[in-house]
Amino acid sequence: MGNELMEQKSLVGCIILSIITCGIYYIYWLYTIMRKIKILDDEPDISVALEMILYIFIPFYAWYWWYTRAGKLARAANEKGYDFVKNYDVLFLVFAIIALSIVNTAIVQDEFNTIARRCA
Repeated sequence: MGNELMEQKSLVGCIILSIITCGIYYIYWLYTIMRKIKILDDEPDISVALEMILYIFIPFYAWYWWYTRAGKLARAANEKGYDFVKNYDVLFLVFAIIALSIVNTAIVQDEFNTIARRCA
């Protein structure tokens, strides 16, 4: 498993940095989440930049992305033996629709922090 998956981030710190930098840090934070999901699912991370561009510039793609990645994260984590990771697909879709994707990002980061703590 990659060292990237073992990196823990402070949820409060990430949220505060996202607010202070007017969303610039959030873009980086989301990019790292996208990479971690691909690593966990054993996919090449070549397409992460394309996903990020679509997420930022294509209306409604973020809704699709959050809904599908919640399922992908849960499936990949459960296949690796992390059966504590839940599938939040509908919840993530709702948060994305009401413009609270930062909550989704925090939940996914917390899941990755838990994986890192349990593997340490």
